[in-house]
Amino acid sequence: MGRQVAAISSLLLCITCIVGFVLWWPLRGRTFIRALRRGSALDWYTALGLVALVPLVIMAITGMNYTWGRYVWPLIEGDTPSQPPRPRVTAPEGMEKLPIDVVVERALSLMPDGTWTGFQPSNSRSAAQAFLFSDGTNNNIRFFLDPYTGRELARDKGSSPDSRISRIRNKFARLHTFRPFGLLAATIWGMLPLGGTVLVATGAWISIKRWRRSERHETRKGSSTSSFT
Repeated sequence: MGRQVAAISSLLLCITCIVGFVLWWPLRGRTFIRALRRGSALDWYTALGLVALVPLVIMAITGMNYTWGRYVWPLIEGDTPSQPPRPRVTAPEGMEKLPIDVVVERALSLMPDGTWTGFQPSNSRSAAQAFLFSDGTNNNIRFFLDPYTGRELARDKGSSPDSRISRIRNKFARLHTFRPFGLLAATIWGMLPLGGTVLVATGAWISIKRWRRSERHETRKGSSTSSFT
């Protein structure tokens, strides 16, 4: 349920960003030129929105991949899947699933020199997935683990068919976290979307100021009218 909420929120965020950009972008070039000459086309609020727009959209799209990717990619790829399906698991009688942190530790022990990029818990009948990046092969490695025993069931070494769709799919995890590009790049990438939070807060503040200004203007107008009469 939580993953579905996160995916729907990412979808709404992506739509909001795109619609907001379309509404902001001038319909005519002269409008933008006039605003640029007045100095209002790229004020701090607009500039921050433009800088944060691309990371927000990319993170929203790649974030949805973790929840809906297993349904969407097979439809796009058709008969040439770029990744193997998740193995199915059968719950042993009287056994419960291991805690997630235990499964994560097992996955990390399989590739100690790898860079951790993500994890997907198992659902009712599928294996858990751990995503690590290998600096040696420059590939995203995917481990399939039994959620009841922590045993490795299979692994995908990233050697998918050489097609445009498979290359795009293999880069999705990298674009979401930027971890394979280094700690500095991942930190900057993670801080850029914070501009969205700033925009929401400052946008609400600007709107409240405008509403108050309009109310004061109406009050003064009413007072002047009554005094005149």
